[in-house]
Amino acid sequence: MNATPHRIADNVPSEVDKARLLHDLGRYEEVLRLLMPLLDRLDEPETGYRFCVSALQQLKRHEESLHLVERGLLRHPHSVDLILCHASVLGFCGRYEKALEQAEAALAINPENPDAHHHRAFCLMKLKRYSEAKEAADAALALLPDDPGHLTLLAHIECLRDNTLRANELAEQVLRDNPGYVDALTVKAVTSRGIRAKLKLFRQALALDPTGTDRQELYNLFARQLPRDLAIWLLLILATGLAGFLRPHPAESWLLEAAYPLALASGLFMLRSTYYHLGGHLITTTMVFSLVSYWNGTFGPGTIPMGAVLGVVILVALVLFRAWLSDSAEDLQNKKQQAQIAIRQGRFADLLIEWLPPRLVLPMLALAGLPTLFLFGMYYNPPPHLLFVMTSAPLLYRYSGIQSFERAAVASFLLAAWTFLPLIFFSIIGHQEPEKRPLLLIILYLFALYRAWRQYRRAKQDD
Repeated sequence: MNATPHRIADNVPSEVDKARLLHDLGRYEEVLRLLMPLLDRLDEPETGYRFCVSALQQLKRHEESLHLVERGLLRHPHSVDLILCHASVLGFCGRYEKALEQAEAALAINPENPDAHHHRAFCLMKLKRYSEAKEAADAALALLPDDPGHLTLLAHIECLRDNTLRANELAEQVLRDNPGYVDALTVKAVTSRGIRAKLKLFRQALALDPTGTDRQELYNLFARQLPRDLAIWLLLILATGLAGFLRPHPAESWLLEAAYPLALASGLFMLRSTYYHLGGHLITTTMVFSLVSYWNGTFGPGTIPMGAVLGVVILVALVLFRAWLSDSAEDLQNKKQQAQIAIRQGRFADLLIEWLPPRLVLPMLALAGLPTLFLFGMYYNPPPHLLFVMTSAPLLYRYSGIQSFERAAVASFLLAAWTFLPLIFFSIIGHQEPEKRPLLLIILYLFALYRAWRQYRRAKQDD
């Protein structure tokens, strides 16, 4: 009875080598068929688990990979390789905070592991803690200099920190020794100057890895969306310029009235804040403003500069809005992915409690109620609102999990500042039009709830 396990164990090295070769060839199903029956009988099971988890990830079977790595950790809780596999799987599922905990757990066991520093840097980057991410990537490079993966990650972090020159230098450093390194090509394409240079590098990256959806989206941005946006803006300028010749037809007044709102709205369709998009929208705003002024008879020497200044103000607002929208979309996508996996695993209720524990929900609801109570009484005297929020909110923020009293106080002050002007404005409207009070109460409560949550997130991140 004992002969069979020994025979399998003797064959293990060749099986693992075969699995490694199959993995490198991209034959992931064969890797699973080969190793899955042997996992618990391997001399070095961590290697088998690692190959199987990686194969499942490549096959987009993230739920199975999560189950498998958790099973492996139950048998080998102190295996750094399995802990890092767990961090990788959690990252694929969009659970970057949990993945960061696993990376730090691996570092607690082996502080000299460069892969653990790499995972930690990646999670911090995804959590938008770029300064800490850079430090972690530097730590990985200090342990393993000139590693293309660590250098590319650092380049990506520098790109997100708007240090494009440094990111481009790091990408070029990788490509000198590894000309076909796709991730480095992507970073170089993003940080290169000129549309033609960007498109050429993106084509090279897509030829090496046609499955990269992020690279395909970036390529489409410059190859398709930019010409489309420029064509839309040119058409808008031409329509505004020719509108006056339609007089006295009513279409002339319709075009002139719609031109400026259309120019403002067209900026919301920009997927990225590239210099080409920003320049095109600035020119469009300035031209539309000047043309409308010309046909209305108000054109003067200061019209074009005024249009340019107005365009710059609008661009700043658009960039900030797009950045917020992009972050929110990424967070929403991560939440959606986590929810789908949790539903399939039958633990959606646990995930909801993880996202919104009662200790957090109740203070947020109470914080949103503070300014709403003042609106209900139609008080628009600033001191009571500020005093009440500033004395009550720190205690609620501390109860919700913020350790530093200073952070809780700052969050409370910002909440009071954000709700102060809407409170006064809605109070005045409520006095003049009492029938609108219920609607105003609902709007202010929802706004205050959102601001209370945002201030909590920021305070918790810096805590």
